[in-house]
Amino acid sequence: TFPEEVVADWDGMSCSGGIWDGDSLLVSHHHFRVLYRLRLPAAAADSWARESPVASPAQVLFSAKATPAEVAAFLAAGSEAWRALAAEIPALGAASIEIFAEVTKSQHGFGEGQSQEENERATATMMRANARMQQAHDALATKVADAFERSIADGIADPEAARRLRGAYRRIAYPDIYRRGEDLSPVLAVACELRDLSDQQLARLEVLRSQYADRHDALCDEMVGLAGGERFGQEDEESWRAYAERQAKTEDIRFRLKEATEKARGAAIRILGRARAEDVRGLVLDSEARRAAREAEGGYDPFSADTEDD
Repeated sequence: TFPEEVVADWDGMSCSGGIWDGDSLLVSHHHFRVLYRLRLPAAAADSWARESPVASPAQVLFSAKATPAEVAAFLAAGSEAWRALAAEIPALGAASIEIFAEVTKSQHGFGEGQSQEENERATATMMRANARMQQAHDALATKVADAFERSIADGIADPEAARRLRGAYRRIAYPDIYRRGEDLSPVLAVACELRDLSDQQLARLEVLRSQYADRHDALCDEMVGLAGGERFGQEDEESWRAYAERQAKTEDIRFRLKEATEKARGAAIRILGRARAEDVRGLVLDSEARRAAREAEGGYDPFSADTEDD
């Protein structure tokens, strides 16, 4: 049996899979990017620990609502890539633990009781270790992304199914980019399923939904392209400048994404009419959301009637 703390962490689901690494069992969460290292305990305590976040095939296939045929084709096409990656994960996990221990040790060497020289030396060590940790994470993320792409490209012939799987992977792999609540696509999907829509309303909503999905995915792809790279340890001005430029570009893209979302929201409300639109949860924002938006934007309300008609 698994430890009660681990089972409770699975949100009422099962684990998505596991692999033995010596005397430890590496087990992935059902739908979150979490890897657990479990041991057969001599005692009941201290039998597990969280590891670095990963995106597993089971999580993606579940999230994408893949059919049995799609699951079989995906796994068959990428079996060699996934076996090779599974063989590397224990070593990558061990390296991450070693780097984390180095970071922790350097933090202990930093404090008010130390000289300025000792604090500077501890800070430099910590920055280098953080940079190594980020590089290890990016290397693993690249290998996982390559395995997913091979499985989809070689195994999934239907373009819509391939798009669904790629979207599910990116949402799990890049939660900071694909933020819950900021994608209007699920809301527009519900709007398209309303009863008693006229043929014209349904046609317009379906076009809006498709156009918004394309725009959303394109902008998120731009942010994915800017993700990764060094986040810590930029010890020279050029590296810091490059990092700041990536951050600025990402914020600009996110602003354009929010703008596209609110324009699509306004268009959907106009197609349905205000009264009918209120039947779609998340489409018409309440007064509390409007007030929060005004405060966040310094008084500007992106959900006002004037903005919806732009």
